[in-house]
Amino acid sequence: MLTEKGTVVLLETKGNQLDGSDSLDKIQAGKAWEESANQLNDGRKYKYLMVFETEKLQGAYSLAEMLDRLKSW
Repeated sequence: MLTEKGTVVLLETKGNQLDGSDSLDKIQAGKAWEESANQLNDGRKYKYLMVFETEKLQGAYSLAEMLDRLKSW
């Protein structure tokens, strides 16, 4: 997703039925991607968010939190 301000947002959505057994590793991988992408110095900002309908894991976001963050990017 590309925001109006030029931020590239990678959203990984998860249903609440998922147990999240591999999600912590995916959050770490997503944050590593975000950090690497932000070093491109191409004039864009890059963000990664794992989103659950309601927040389940540390480092993940609820749908409401994701929408709030997108408004500022």
